[in-house]
Amino acid sequence: MLTINVLEEHPIGHVSLAANYTDKNAFDCITYDEVKAWTEENNGIGERAEFTLPELKKFLSEVGSQVLRPDHSIQKTPGVELTPPLQASDFDIKIIKGTDAAKEAYSGFDETTLHETLQKKDIDQIFI
Repeated sequence: MLTINVLEEHPIGHVSLAANYTDKNAFDCITYDEVKAWTEENNGIGERAEFTLPELKKFLSEVGSQVLRPDHSIQKTPGVELTPPLQASDFDIKIIKGTDAAKEAYSGFDETTLHETLQKKDIDQIFI
């Protein structure tokens, strides 16, 4: 049996965090229709954002909308640590997702090595 920990580690300026917008709160929804008219001079992107307006427009054009979240799982903060009783030693492999500031990783397979890891280890059944 192989145990894999897929965890999220967002940069502080991640596209899914409400604090990276000037007029948004946690659990507000931001849509492509809303931002497509934004300009570099007039938009709702906050100062700590680590994504550009073109990156935001591209992301939202692909997904349609994003529910914004409160700050969570921010790199190099206690929020990315496992919650007891889980410990890093409980897992054989650690996969990190959500590190691209300009897009949300909805799955552990999204832009990670998870698929390749499972293939390499000849894993054909997954229990979650």
